[in-house]
Amino acid sequence: MVKSWPASKWRQVLFSDEMDIEVDNRKHRICIRRTSVEKYNQDCIIQRTKQGGGSIWIWCCMSYYGLGIHSIFDGRLNSTRYIQI
Repeated sequence: MVKSWPASKWRQVLFSDEMDIEVDNRKHRICIRRTSVEKYNQDCIIQRTKQGGGSIWIWCCMSYYGLGIHSIFDGRLNSTRYIQI
């Protein structure tokens, strides 16, 4: 059904999406294999923050006419914040 929509119908559609960007995300671990001699070798150590680096969220919309408003914010996108945007 949607494939057969005329351009005039697509002009009425608005797509929106959000994504988060995390700095120093601990969910995605990095494994490094090293020998016992290399244990404290600086080439084998990755410095990390203890509490994580934080994150931001980006929300944007687009339509037939191009990109719409966008918003960059901290925290989660809930119904109250969505309405504010």
